[in-house]
Formats: sequence, structure tokens, C-alpha cells
Amino acid sequence: MSQTSKTLTSMSSVKEAFIKPFPNSNKIYVEGSRSDIQVPMREITLTDTIGELAEKNEPIHVYDTSGVYTDPSVQIDLRKGLSNIRENWINERADTEMLEGMSSDFSNERLDNAKLDELRFEFLKTPRRAKDGQN
Repeated sequence: MSQTSKTLTSMSSVKEAFIKPFPNSNKIYVEGSRSDIQVPMREITLTDTIGELAEKNEPIHVYDTSGVYTDPSVQIDLRKGLSNIRENWINERADTEMLEGMSSDFSNERLDNAKLDELRFEFLKTPRRAKDGQN
């Protein structure tokens, strides 16, 4: 087994940290500008106010930059990358076009380097660019 394979295999234990919920909070999703876009949020449970003015505090919702990570109901596969949750929205706007391949020398050099094959995502995404006059 190569060192890279060993590293990827050991990532399974690290993966638990990616999906473990934060204390006193739950991952929730709020519908975005369209029903197929679900915005990750975190509902944080607050303790009650104590003292003379004791009252129950409602949970607060904050944007969760971890996306689907820390959501125990989602199957995380580091080799596959994240899903394209905005793909339909981007396609329907019709203001971008797919490139034939990577446009930077750096990216192309990395793609040509067979030593990096074990590190690649299973599904390389085709880059996009704005159509003329759309950006």
C-alpha cells in the first residue's frame, strides 16, 4: 500500500470529526431562493436566563459555513468532493459556458503528473467562465 493510500485510509477516522455535530446545536437547512437550494444553518440551543429576570431563551440560527459537513445524516466521501447544489440554477441562468479543460498551466501540469493520481477527486469538475458581457 502506498503512503497516499495509507493516508486516505486513515482519513476514515478523521471523517468522524467532519460529521460530528457541535455541542448544543443541530444542523438545519433553510430553503434558498429556489426549492432545490438548501442553505445550511446551525440551530444553537441557548441556556435560559437566570436571576430575577429569568426567562427561556429561544434557539438562534446562524449560517453554517461547514456546508454538509457536521451533518450526521449525510454520507461524506472525501474522494468525491461536494455535490453541485447550484448546478441547475447556474445552467438555467445561461450566463456561463463550460471550458474545454483547465486554463492555467499550473492545473494542467498537475493533471499531467501521474504521481498525483491517487490524490485526485473521483469526479473532476469542468471549469466554467462567464459568457462575454455577462460578468
